[in-house]
Amino acid sequence: MGGSRAQENALQLELGASPLPLNRPFTITVVIRNSEERSYGRFPDLPGFTKRGTSSTTVNDRTGITQRITQNYAANRPGLFLIPPFSMVVNGQTVRSPGGPITVTPDEALAEAEAEPEAEETEAAPASATGDAFLSLQANRRQVFVGEGFTVRLAFLVADDARQEFQFFQLNEQIAEILPKIRPANCWEENFGISGEPQTRRVVLNGRRYTEYRVFEAAYFPLNAQPVTFRKVSLRVRSHPVGKPEQAALRMFDTEPFRVQPKPLPPHPQRERVAVGAFRWEENLQPARGITGQTLTYTVRITGEGNLAGVDLPHPPNDEVFDVYPPDVRQSISRRAGRVSGEKVFTFQLIPKKAGNYALSRLLAWTAFNPRTGQYETHRPAATVRVTGPALASATDTPADPLYANLNQLDSTEPFRDYRDLVKHGANILLAILLGGTIAIFWRSKS
Repeated sequence: MGGSRAQENALQLELGASPLPLNRPFTITVVIRNSEERSYGRFPDLPGFTKRGTSSTTVNDRTGITQRITQNYAANRPGLFLIPPFSMVVNGQTVRSPGGPITVTPDEALAEAEAEPEAEETEAAPASATGDAFLSLQANRRQVFVGEGFTVRLAFLVADDARQEFQFFQLNEQIAEILPKIRPANCWEENFGISGEPQTRRVVLNGRRYTEYRVFEAAYFPLNAQPVTFRKVSLRVRSHPVGKPEQAALRMFDTEPFRVQPKPLPPHPQRERVAVGAFRWEENLQPARGITGQTLTYTVRITGEGNLAGVDLPHPPNDEVFDVYPPDVRQSISRRAGRVSGEKVFTFQLIPKKAGNYALSRLLAWTAFNPRTGQYETHRPAATVRVTGPALASATDTPADPLYANLNQLDSTEPFRDYRDLVKHGANILLAILLGGTIAIFWRSKS
């Protein structure tokens, strides 16, 4: 089917390609053009599919800014599925998609590194794990470096052997009240996009099997060393004994408060400005040889796990060798399986002005802190370029316009003479003479 679009304007919905193999996700993408605003409603639930993680891509170049937010879906089985028409509210506007058929073909199982496990073992249940069900708010880490991410999840868990049946009660309204209490003010947030419908998965806690209904998940990156505090939150759930719905009643479930403690980065001259994460630096220069006055394209690709939104490269200043234009920037962020990863690409345009052999390491350097190793890592361009051709005139050269020829040879110590006053006085004298002559002729003619 290829990419289907809901409407040809700045806000669009795109459906992923069809057919697709079972071990590849189907996608629905919100496309926002020429706007930095990014608000959107719940992605639809698709019959025969299970929601997985979200990802986002931002391209900011000379043509404008384009944002793409993608929801991934895993097909439950091979077959032909019909995506019904649906709509989403994006930046306050309703955007519609006609839907369409999706064909999922059989394929081999996902590689272990790509698959999300259906069940996982944990060493111990949370402190709130009492009874047949409990509400859990947990972070995967309780101590991180400033700028290093940790993941927070809010979930309701029900034991397989529970003697009660549970139903959510006004879940969306309750979550809207809970989230402001969860979100810390001193952190950058990367939301995993769970909205409206909980994500279900199988877990085992202390040997007891549960179904986890995950209603919120986000990664947080502390902006300073202040403790990140998570208060107790509560959720009301309707429950009744198995087979006795007439005895249903609302029950309140609470989480345990906790905090995450950020650690200051080790001493470094740039520690207040460095990016934090496990990043890799890749670069490319095209063409490898240059001619003065002709554009070279230098691309830096930074990939890895961490807060890519906070990654930035300094803009190299123009010098006697290169004119450097501000880069086009494109980023792609994936939020999946509790991890925030992706890439950020910077594309510079360079114009060489002088022949010679030059190392691009003279242009810029970028430092990041790797929390896995506890070390700062400084990256510089490794590329070199050989430039040929005549030197280009720069702002310090003598102008070629004849109007300014020999301007630098003028003696600025000589006193300044303004000849405009002399011309004005001479003109006045001439006018007086002409006026006098005219009057004399007039009186002579009268006599």
